[in-house]
Amino acid sequence: MNHQNKTIVLYNGQSQYDVLRYFIQDLAASFQQLGFDVEIIDLLSSSWIAELERVLKEKKVFFFLSMNAMGIDIKVGSESLYDHLNIPLFSFLVDHPMYHINRLNQGVNNLIVSTVDQTHLAFLRTFLSGAYSKVFIPHGSSYNEFPVHSKPIQERKIDILFVGTFADPEHFRKQWTGYNKYISKLFVTIHPSASV
Repeated sequence: MNHQNKTIVLYNGQSQYDVLRYFIQDLAASFQQLGFDVEIIDLLSSSWIAELERVLKEKKVFFFLSMNAMGIDIKVGSESLYDHLNIPLFSFLVDHPMYHINRLNQGVNNLIVSTVDQTHLAFLRTFLSGAYSKVFIPHGSSYNEFPVHSKPIQERKIDILFVGTFADPEHFRKQWTGYNKYISKLFVTIHPSASV
C-alpha cells in the first residue's frame, strides 16, 4: 500500500526524560515502512514555526501526532490549528491524563486522544467533556526484531535496568492537599488509597 502522497507530521518536544523523543523516531520509521511521508517538527528548535509553515505549504498533511498532547496549543489567530485546517491531531498519552488537563482543555475539537490504560480512558470520559475522540490503545511491541533506535540488552552499557518511577508517591499526595477541594477530591477518586 503506497501512501507517499500523504504526510504525517510528528511533533517532538520536551519530557522528563528523552524516551518520548525515541518514541517519535521509532514511529516515524514505522510510518515510513508503511509508505507514508513523515515530517518531524522539533518544538524545541528555534525554527519550528518556519519548518511547520514549510510543511503545510508543501505537503498534504494526513494527520498530526504528538506524545502527551505536545503542540496542542498551536493556533491560527484564536482558532486551533487542527480545527482551522480540519486535520486531526492524534495525541498519544503515555501518562495519566490528569497530568495534561491544561493541554486537553484547550478546546480543540479535531483531536483524538489515546490512553495506554483503561482507567485513564475512563478518567477522560468522566472528567473531561471535550468533544474530541477518546480511545484506548495499549502499548505494543516493535514490528522489528529490535526497535529502530534501541540496542539489544547485551550491547547496552548500563548494569541495571530500572523500570519504575523515581518519584515518591507520598510526595505527590501531600501536594494534593494544597489544591482546591474539588481537585483534591478528584485525585482521591482516581487513587482511592490516597487521603486528603
